[in-house]
Formats: sequence, C-alpha cells, structure tokens
Amino acid sequence: TVEVNGQKHTAKYICVATGGRAQRLPIPGCDLDGVLTSDEALALPKKPEKLVVVGGGYIAVEFAGFFHGYGTEVHLVFRQDKPLRGFDEDVREHLLELTKAKGIHVHSGENPLSIEEADGKLKFKTDKGTELLVDNVMFATGRKPSSQDLGLEDVGVKTDPKSGKIIVDEFSRTNVESIFAIGDVTDRIQLTPVALMEGMAMAKTMFSEEPGKPD
Repeated sequence: TVEVNGQKHTAKYICVATGGRAQRLPIPGCDLDGVLTSDEALALPKKPEKLVVVGGGYIAVEFAGFFHGYGTEVHLVFRQDKPLRGFDEDVREHLLELTKAKGIHVHSGENPLSIEEADGKLKFKTDKGTELLVDNVMFATGRKPSSQDLGLEDVGVKTDPKSGKIIVDEFSRTNVESIFAIGDVTDRIQLTPVALMEGMAMAKTMFSEEPGKPD
C-alpha cells in the first residue's frame, strides 16, 4: 500500500523508480550562486562565457562538449589521468585526445579545493595550484539514489547504509517480495536505456509466466 496526499493505493506489486539526484563535492563555496549540477545546467538564464565542469564521467564529458559547442570556454577538471574511469582504456585515451583537440581545456589529475566569489565571478581553485575565474562551476561528480522519506524502512526494504541505494536481486526485486526497484535508485548503471531495459524485464517478471532480468 502506498499513501499519496492522504489517499491510500493498494496493489499486488509496487515499483520504486524515484531516480537519483546530483551531488556536489563538499568543498568551500559549493553552495554559492552560480555553482550548479547537471540537474540545473540546462535551465541557466544565459550561456556562460567561461565554465568549469568538475568530473570525469560521461555526464561531465557530455556537458563539457555541449557547452563548448555553444561557444563557452570550458575547463574540464577531474582527478584521474583520463576520463571515463572503468571504460576501455583505448576509448578513454581516444576520448581524451578528441576532447583536447576540440579546444576543451582539460585539467587531469587535479582535485577541486574551493570556490570563492570574486567581482561577480567565481574563482575556482584546485590542489595543483590552478585558479580559474569563471561564470559558473558545474559539478558532475555522481548521483545519490533518492530513497529517503519513502517509508521503505517501515516495510523492511533493505537499502545500502552508505549510498542509500535500494538493494535488489537480478530480477529487480527487493527483499520484500512484492516491491521492486529500477533505475538510478538502485545505483546500478545510471543510464536511461538501462532503466528502460530494467523496466521491461520487471514487467515480464510481474505479468508473464517467465521472469525476465536485464541483460
């Protein structure tokens, strides 16, 4: 049973697909005006002339390319030596070369230290001594599952105490037999096509005689 705005809805199965929310690194200045995440990046009132993107994952690289394509001077900052940690090494190396060749400024092996207000701009500093005066700083440093305040603990659904992700089996079923979870709230592979595939497999498990699992 799920309660929404005081009204209760009862069903044979419940699917939790509440997604995740972007995280900011807890450094000084992370909450200043002009500091944003990928959740707000497409709602900016105007194009930044100069932008720092923090992160080396596919969201960071995607947004760096997006803003660069619109004429923004983009600085991509990440702590690894190459972007896309966990991907094929040849792909990572090739992407790094292409990113630099396009004119995106790459600061690899650097960690952000602080962000300060400076004459209507933001001063971004790293542990390698880099200082950049920019219009905006965008964090693309991971997403946290949105599993809080759903009452999951009241019905015994297990979540990871550190990340908050809902723990599921290969069929997207939680430890409570009638409750499933798919998408970013399970913190598996955070991609839209993956969530769609999980949803189709889950529906097969729920409503057909043969259970389905994401491949």
